[in-house]
Amino acid sequence: MINITAIAQNRNVIQLEVVDDNTEKGSTTKSNHGSLSIKMNPLIFFRGDIPLYIEKSFSSKFAIEAGIGLTHTDYLAVASDEIEGFNYDDSEIKAELGFSGRVGMRYYASNYGFEPEGVYFAIEYRYQHYNSILSSVGTIENLDKNLQRTNSDFKLTLGYVNYFDENVYIEPYVGFGIRARSIDRFVGDEILNTVTIASENDIVPFLSFGFKIGISIGK
Repeated sequence: MINITAIAQNRNVIQLEVVDDNTEKGSTTKSNHGSLSIKMNPLIFFRGDIPLYIEKSFSSKFAIEAGIGLTHTDYLAVASDEIEGFNYDDSEIKAELGFSGRVGMRYYASNYGFEPEGVYFAIEYRYQHYNSILSSVGTIENLDKNLQRTNSDFKLTLGYVNYFDENVYIEPYVGFGIRARSIDRFVGDEILNTVTIASENDIVPFLSFGFKIGISIGK
């Protein structure tokens, strides 16, 4: 906006206003738009993990993503017998609610202001805690013993944020990392009618891939 003031001889003041069409219309449309996002990860539901993510940008390049969730039946672990006993397949196990949490630091290769968009690299940590109840092993019944399984993951992730609507985007990613696992295994003795539970711990590499769906909600 440009203000021009003209003073006539009769001392009357006349003010003229000229609108400058070159003002930075929309210059802020991406300067802070999308600095806060909420996301979900549909594929990880098959691992019995249902998290909700929040991403917050604090510069044009860097952002923090954090999430919390509930865990239940991990179908992949069931299929691979991760939660079965050492020597018994004839057992009854019921999944219970657990929890998960994650946090990561992101670097965006392109500069789109504070809006997360384009290629990013991330360092992430994730913790998953699964609970279940062992009811029977073979002929041994009415056990009601707790079984726990935990994953502690450190990984590097490469992803891409692509908007298909003004505030909605899809985010495919692939990551590689190291997982420290703790799995409760059980051994049944049908002669003594007893069950012994012991934790098995190891460290394994893992590959993760999938996609998230996000909604940008502004500052």
